[in-house]
This record gives sequence, C-alpha cells and structure tokens, in this order.
Amino acid sequence: MEGGNPEIREGSAIGPWVLKRKIGQGGFGAVWIAEHREWPGRIEAFKFPAGDRSLKKLKTEAGMLRSLEHPNIVRIHDVDTLCETPYIRMEYVSGGNLDEAMRKKGRMTPLEASGIMAQALRGLGYAHGKGIIHRDLKPANILISESGEVKISDFGLAVREESDRAAMSGSLDSAPSSGRAGAGTFEYMSPEQRDGSPPSRESDIYSMGVVFYRMLAGELPSSMNPPSHFNPEVPASLDGIVSRMLDPKGERYQSAAEVIGDLEESGCAGSKAGGGAGRSWKGTPMGEMSFAAVVAGLVAVVSNFRAFHNVPAIMLVSLLSLLTLYAGRLSSSPVLAGLFWGGITAIVMGGRLHWTLFWIGLASASSGALLWIVLRIARGRGGSEG
Repeated sequence: MEGGNPEIREGSAIGPWVLKRKIGQGGFGAVWIAEHREWPGRIEAFKFPAGDRSLKKLKTEAGMLRSLEHPNIVRIHDVDTLCETPYIRMEYVSGGNLDEAMRKKGRMTPLEASGIMAQALRGLGYAHGKGIIHRDLKPANILISESGEVKISDFGLAVREESDRAAMSGSLDSAPSSGRAGAGTFEYMSPEQRDGSPPSRESDIYSMGVVFYRMLAGELPSSMNPPSHFNPEVPASLDGIVSRMLDPKGERYQSAAEVIGDLEESGCAGSKAGGGAGRSWKGTPMGEMSFAAVVAGLVAVVSNFRAFHNVPAIMLVSLLSLLTLYAGRLSSSPVLAGLFWGGITAIVMGGRLHWTLFWIGLASASSGALLWIVLRIARGRGGSEG
C-alpha cells in the first residue's frame, strides 16, 4: 500500500500532522514520526499498513489498544482505517526498542534486565487482566524511552481469552477471539503454541522468559544452561525465575504478578511502583558522578566548620544528601536527580553556611538543568515503534 500511495512520504500531511521520517519498515507496513503543524515539538508515531492483510492487523491492534491505558503499554491517540490512507496514531517512544539495545550492548546486568522485565510484566499483567493475550512478545516489541520507561507495543496479533469474551463486551468487537496457533515469532513462541494449542497467559509468560534469558545471557536459550552459565553476574535467584518462566505449561508461572513478586523478592526489580527501569546509581558512571558531587559538597561544608555547635547543621546536610542519593536511585536519570536536587540543597544550605557551597550548588544545579535541556532537544532522534 505504501509503495503505491503517494500520500505516504516525507512532508505529507495527515490532518494537522506532517510526516518527518520513516523509523520502521516491515511486512506489516511502515512507521513514521510526525510533528504537529501548529504545535512545534509535539512528535507522535503513525503506523501505516502495507496491504489488506496488514490492514486487518492494524484494525485488530486499534481495537486492542483502545481498551488499554497503562504506563507500560504504548498509548493509542487516534485511528482511521476507513480513509484512503489508513493509520494508527500513537505515542512516540524516542529511546528505541529492546532488540536494538541488546544488539548494541549484548547481555545486560542483572539489575538492568530485571528492571526492564518488571516494567514489561506490569504492562503485560494489565493486558491479561483485560483478557488480552499478546502472542508476539519479543525484544523488538518492547520499547524503552530515553528516561528508562518500558512500554509493550504491537498488539496486531493479540487475541482475547475465550473465558473473558463477555467481560470484554463491545470494546474489542473488532478483534478476533482466537487466532492461528502459529502466529507470532518462532524463537519466542511457547512449546504449546508450536504444537498448535491456543495462546494463553502462560504462553505470553514463556515468551517473556525467552526475552529475559536473552537479556541476561546475551543469546537465546538453545540449551539447558542457565543464564549464569554465560553471565557469572546472574544470581541463582534469577536463574530460578527464568527457569520457571520457561517451564512446561502447568509448572510455569500462572500470572505476570507472580513473576514480579519473585523479582522483587530477589531485590533486582527496582521500584515496586514501576516508574523507571529499576536503575541504581551504583555501578553507573553518571550515577557515581552524582554521588561524587554530593560527597564533594559535604566535604566543602565540613571543612568550613570550626566548632561543635555546627554539628546539627552537618547532620542536616548529611540527611539531605542521603535523600538526594535515594531520589537518584529511584530516578530513571540519577545524574539529573543528583546534580539538580543536590545543587538546590547546596544553594539553600550554602546561603546560610558558606558561600563556597552556594557556588558549588549553583554550578551543580545548572549542570543538571542543562543536561535536561540537551535531552529534550535530542528527543525525537531515533527510536521506532515497529
């Protein structure tokens, strides 16, 4: 459809949106990013089908996504499958997909992989709660924003559970209630799907297990070896979680919530609230720079004290610095949290204690704000929804 349709090209207008560039291409069609004509800087993604079969998939995806509102699922903003150029308009996730990230860096640290998996499972658990089975979970369909937020995408092969047909009412009438057992990506399909059994929540969990294994080991699970065989940093607790995700149906986890619970118990899943990717300042260059900046500020304060009556002030600065570190640990961008909030703390305390600390804080906060501006300017370069 795209190749013969002159409407889909750079500079074409879809209502108030102007197509900027193509960011994804496949058998389904293409994904473009577009900017609002009257709202400069507002970027969203448009998905266009490649033919009649892809159009049917597009309609299915639109029907599924309009019932799903979750921070870990790509949001749909508009759909028109009846016009001359059918499309879905959805939020643009600028950071790229998990497959691209793994191709660049190979295997991931247990903390990073677990944080990504926990977020993806929260989105998957929400979809399952709505009676929707994804059927095509793989790294290319897991998007990661620049701030570390994880989102599941591409519900074009999704189906609804037979048992939830009544509960789903009319919101998914355009979606099929069952589908080809072989639909999906073979490497990530559960054994029962390959054998022709209907898709289920457990089959989605198996697919996520393959994704988790690849994040930790750097390759697909082609043998009985656990992820720790390829990555010595992987603890036994994560080996056990991956193994149970890949168990035969019946012995496998029954829900995404079960997996999340074990991840949190292992201490690798990051924040239970689900905001960032579960990152920590520990072991990350930018995070440790934030830590160093806070420590330097403390040293500057302490070095200017001459009497014990300043001990309460020292304790107050120490407490505020620890809170800064904790905020940086929970933030998806610890360097910004460390620089900016550490700087604000130093400015406030420096005005009362010593001007040296004030200037250190001003430089720190300014650096954090400047980095935030740079990230905003860079937003829109790269990433795909496909």
